[in-house]
Amino acid sequence: MEFEARDMFKNINKRDQLICIAAGKVSKTPTFFVNKKALESFGPDQLYQLIVDEINKAN
Repeated sequence: MEFEARDMFKNINKRDQLICIAAGKVSKTPTFFVNKKALESFGPDQLYQLIVDEINKAN
């Protein structure tokens, strides 16, 4: 079963959606997270580096 972000919001009202977005510190779309850490600047190299850093921390 694939998860889509819109599934998360389909049964809650607009106010509660905004609360969820604010709580997750989402300020733009798309916002990428790796192990709950947000990608600070968007780009494939930055995403790759964040993934590598998180893998290295786990080892």
